Amino acid sequence: MKNITFLLIIAFIFMVPSLSLAQQSSDRQEQNKETKIEESQDQIKRPQTAKELIEYLKQRALLKVKAKRRERLLKIRLSASVSYGFDTNVPQDSSTKGDYFEENYFNFSWQPTFNKYFGLKTGYWLLNDNYQEQTDFNFLDHALNFSLVFTPFETGRVKLEPGIEHEWVWCEKSSESNYVNQKYFFKFRQYLGKEWDWNYGAGYEYADKIFDERKARDADNTDTQSNRHDTRHTADIYVTKYWGKFNFTIRGRAYVNYSNEQYLEYYDYYSYRPSITIGRTFLKDDNLYIAFNPSFERKNYMHRTAINTARFDNITSWAASLYYTFKKPYTLTYQFVYRKLGSNEDTARYKSIINLMGISVDF
Repeated sequence: MKNITFLLIIAFIFMVPSLSLAQQSSDRQEQNKETKIEESQDQIKRPQTAKELIEYLKQRALLKVKAKRRERLLKIRLSASVSYGFDTNVPQDSSTKGDYFEENYFNFSWQPTFNKYFGLKTGYWLLNDNYQEQTDFNFLDHALNFSLVFTPFETGRVKLEPGIEHEWVWCEKSSESNYVNQKYFFKFRQYLGKEWDWNYGAGYEYADKIFDERKARDADNTDTQSNRHDTRHTADIYVTKYWGKFNFTIRGRAYVNYSNEQYLEYYDYYSYRPSITIGRTFLKDDNLYIAFNPSFERKNYMHRTAINTARFDNITSWAASLYYTFKKPYTLTYQFVYRKLGSNEDTARYKSIINLMGISVDF
């Protein structure tokens, strides 16, 4: 019995660090996936240029012509892209293990305008990343969305957009990272200036994320019967200025995340992220567009500790994007992202560089 007891104690000593490392690896994988999703979506949704704004105003003017209303009711947008790149630090840790990956994106939307006061936005989008060697980080993210678009004033300068989005995230090699995310949002935008060369906006989003298999832990770090469940409140505000071929956007985003995870309240934190985007079109036909987007994020954990104090992360990102439409509807794309995370948790610090090249089609 003494020998059995001794063996059990030894096994427990070695098992606890193993479980801890497994949890850290799972957390790192989840953070990596969420970061990649957010950065990819920001890159795909390039800032609106002055040329695109003028085109929008022309389309709005068409509403005054009854013959064009049917065309507006059938307005469909379709875009897709295939890109290949290299990430110098896929796990986002001190190991700096890099890997090649393929990224696929697809977006379909129907945006009818019924009259000068009321319209809809509804559609489906998909984002898929597949790594060559580190396949544990592969993911498929897709969503259905629906929103109403109100233009309450005849000038058309103010737009209100309440809506919902239902998102599914599936990880091929990590079923505990799969989740469903239900989002409810409200957006506001107003155009200013004689040439509509200023606009500002704000938004709020409530997200309800439920994991398929991952269980929430109790205060003793033991899995409960309940699946992990997070809720997030996000506020967003921005100002955009168009100046010739330039556009400038200053944005501020903040969110707070709550979870039913009781162990150190691991996933309770709040964050704020200021950013700026500078973009410009080039060439006579404006077919070349280049944007630069630095940002900084401060994430504060409410109870999760690092060396006896609450953990915090400082995330600095430098991103540059290039889009060249060589023949409509085909566009060559290139993105560069440098990301650095500083933290009072030594094991959390890392640097990464992503280079991504591809081709997209837009209809």
